[in-house]
Amino acid sequence: MRARRGEIAAVGRAGNLDVALQFFLSSYDRFPARPDSQLVDTITAAEAVLGSGIANTFKLAFRVAGMLGRTNAERVQVFDDVRRFYAIRNSIVHGDRLTETQGQRLGRVDDVRDYVRRLLVAFVRLAASSSPTRYAKQFFKEGLDAELQDEQARRRMLRELGIIR
Repeated sequence: MRARRGEIAAVGRAGNLDVALQFFLSSYDRFPARPDSQLVDTITAAEAVLGSGIANTFKLAFRVAGMLGRTNAERVQVFDDVRRFYAIRNSIVHGDRLTETQGQRLGRVDDVRDYVRRLLVAFVRLAASSSPTRYAKQFFKEGLDAELQDEQARRRMLRELGIIR
């Protein structure tokens, strides 16, 4: 599914959805396919869609886990996964040598791409919706963290995004 540039961005609802989609697609389009560039592109897509200025391991992991984890245990798993993948991404972009454990985890880059794909599907759905919503760009920049603290508000948001039923 390739949207014409500006088509989804013009809706202006979620974070930088056009940038997120561009980097996410790049995680599949680069040749030759390399897990390190796939990871960097995927994390960049997550940062773009979940609000500007994240550049913080905890905040990105917290947001992804809060939005995708259906149970407490699943939220903990997603949080830990994203946190570890973000640390690998940092090592890559700063030119650090990966540990053996990081190298093995990098082989599972499709795990983090699946998380980000699920987020992007929800944000595309939100952007394409003609229904009025409180979940606009500003919300994801400033209100998401507080919303994730209230289970009832969190579930309402996730239903509207189509992440849960």
